[in-house]
Amino acid sequence: MERKNYAILQRFKVMADLKKEGNPIYYSDLVVETLQKLDIDYISANIGATFRGVWESLVNYSDSPFPIHAGHEEVAVGIADGYARAAHKPMAVLIHDLVGLQHAAMAIYNAWCDRIPLLLIGATGPMETGKRRPWIDWVHTASIPNTSIRDYVKWDDFVFAASDIPESIVRAYKTTTAEPQGASYVCLDAGYLDERITTPVPIPDPGNMKMGKIGVLPAEVTDELAELVSKAAFPVIIVERTGRNPKSVEALVKLSELASIPVITHGRDVTNFPNMHPFDLSGTNALEKADLVIALDCPGLEKAISKTDKTTRLSKSLLRADATVVRIGLEDLWLKSWSADFQRMVPSYISYSADTYAFITELHKKIRIKLDGNPEFRSSIENRAPVLEKIHHEAMESWKNRALQEWNESPVSLSRLASSLWEQVRKHDWVLVGSELYGWCHHTWSFEKPDSYFGRSTGGGLGTILPIALGVALANKGKGKLVVDIQPDGDFLFSPVALWSAAHYEIPLLVVMFNNRAYYNDAEHNKLVAKSRNRDEAKAFSVGGDILEPAIDYSKMAESYGVKGFGPIENPQDLDKILEQAVEYVTRENKPALVDVVCQLR
Repeated sequence: MERKNYAILQRFKVMADLKKEGNPIYYSDLVVETLQKLDIDYISANIGATFRGVWESLVNYSDSPFPIHAGHEEVAVGIADGYARAAHKPMAVLIHDLVGLQHAAMAIYNAWCDRIPLLLIGATGPMETGKRRPWIDWVHTASIPNTSIRDYVKWDDFVFAASDIPESIVRAYKTTTAEPQGASYVCLDAGYLDERITTPVPIPDPGNMKMGKIGVLPAEVTDELAELVSKAAFPVIIVERTGRNPKSVEALVKLSELASIPVITHGRDVTNFPNMHPFDLSGTNALEKADLVIALDCPGLEKAISKTDKTTRLSKSLLRADATVVRIGLEDLWLKSWSADFQRMVPSYISYSADTYAFITELHKKIRIKLDGNPEFRSSIENRAPVLEKIHHEAMESWKNRALQEWNESPVSLSRLASSLWEQVRKHDWVLVGSELYGWCHHTWSFEKPDSYFGRSTGGGLGTILPIALGVALANKGKGKLVVDIQPDGDFLFSPVALWSAAHYEIPLLVVMFNNRAYYNDAEHNKLVAKSRNRDEAKAFSVGGDILEPAIDYSKMAESYGVKGFGPIENPQDLDKILEQAVEYVTRENKPALVDVVCQLR
């Protein structure tokens, strides 16, 4: 058989040109038709025998959704995770049987912790035992494979009858996109996917299948909050995921400026507020001054308001004893008990489940009304503004001075890497994914636009950043954006095969290795324990923590996957020139590249 690269021949045509209506002949065709009705543009998978019919339908029956082949199920799910963050709509993932589902589980859990909408479609069996091949179809089949991930998806279904395929997939899509969002999993029977359709099966009109909408805060609650703001000496807003609705970023800026309320971003999950705005006080001690804290979409509120001793694991609140806490968001609407990702409850004066964009705009209206005829409130706002600006300016100056002190250090300092990369990236329309270099990107870059930053998963599972970055780059392909992944080396080693997909589909992505040659976070834990026991700290860090002897050449690794490699860079004097070359390559060739930068530990 002649082997052609069909992905190259049809690579990423305009999706509108690919969609075409058909008359499904097989039940696998019906799956594809349903996905088209849902306007699914892409579907990723590590191909497997249980959904062989669906894959054949994707490549021969229809050109849409466009199939993305990944070398591992965790990569396939991670691509869909990143795509959903950037495109604000889900793509689909095909997952093969029990073995594929277990490989995908870590990425599904990460998406669960971040409440990312994923449309997961699995297949198992055949469930009719007479159709099973000896050995393999038995050991890869469970009675209900859904149970292995049921505790960390929003909804799941096992479709026993082929005629129920369309309704189940449509329900899964509607469930996953309804707020609060999350993954849905539909498992199909491999036994019927290869069969011909004998009786036409209607596909429900997705436009008529509606889920309940999230309500807004009652007027009396917003009135009370406006009153609290008017009386507060130093109100603070903490945001974590509010920027997932791009409209919220501008609305939050207007609210902050109207009432001189500083904003602190927690988690670095998404762009919530312009970091160079004089009222952005992230990374300062502003929280300790607050007498009113308004937390928006902040499931990690305890971490946001606490300081933790890493050795003892004990945390201490940063808030004043008399501080009033208000929580607005959707995190309480979706709790499950298997995972403790709901985190500790934080005492609050008001806690309400509501859409935060609607809340921000309504609170803005109420505060504007309250300003009329209230000179004392207006005066407090005017007096507070220069105080906030001073705190912001002093913080930025201190970080700038520290960066200058570390400028010529070798290995490359994180402040130097962030600054040098910014000088190249700022010339383009850019998006950053992955590590923020322990805050240095926040200190040196200018995040002004919504969707300019997509961080790492709060689930903390390794192997997630590169696939998510690839998904973000896929969502931005053809839009003229430079997508940059600052990629920790330890995380990279869990999913390097994602580079093959980037090269194969020519997805423009600049991967900049944060190569400190260590599993730093866990190695530091070992070091701290040794220190508390008066034992050898260096040995405790090094054994199991170092990625040395041999040191990995990520540039050569990238080249082996078909991705242009640069480096390794150990001399900071070489950094600017090579970064410039890498950026020029990605933007000119519209292909991926990787720059290996050997960095300080932290």
